[in-house]
Amino acid sequence: AAPPAWLRDLVTADHRVLHVGIAWHGGAGTRESPVAAPPLTLFLALALLPGVRLYSLQHDAAGAALAQHGGTGLLTDLGSRCEDLADLAGAMSLMDVCILADGTAAHLAGCLGKPSLTLLPFRPHWLYGLRGENTTWYPASRLLRQPAPGDWSSVMRDATALLRGWSKARAGSASPPTSPPAAGDTP
Repeated sequence: AAPPAWLRDLVTADHRVLHVGIAWHGGAGTRESPVAAPPLTLFLALALLPGVRLYSLQHDAAGAALAQHGGTGLLTDLGSRCEDLADLAGAMSLMDVCILADGTAAHLAGCLGKPSLTLLPFRPHWLYGLRGENTTWYPASRLLRQPAPGDWSSVMRDATALLRGWSKARAGSASPPTSPPAAGDTP
């Protein structure tokens, strides 16, 4: 289904910038990996990249978290306005790429075939396996894995480098990306 009009009105039609949806908290951690999601502050740094416009797809208490971490003016909050998964899917359809902690939003993006970077803890959910950048479950998702438990900085450094390359490619092209960037590649 097409995104509701209220969503389309919140996403600018500027094709020179890369529209990036983010969700920083995918769910509760596990006993093996108690910190299962990167901190919001690491995501907010993406707003400083030239040619990138951030949109929150986080649905649970996103507004309060954004205000607490000083992120209110750095991005547009779509997720807290979404009433259900259909609205969230509509919001994702307006993004060029999504950067998501493992959870509902990451699985929805995968099911929709939305180009995305899925950020995984050191011991991820079984469906991602223990190695590799791809999963047969979600071919449009690129997996970025923690190299050590709790090391989200390395994961976000990789995501930032990929996003920077993708936004530079966008600056020279009017077409949106169709798949997540591969290692060393820009679309």
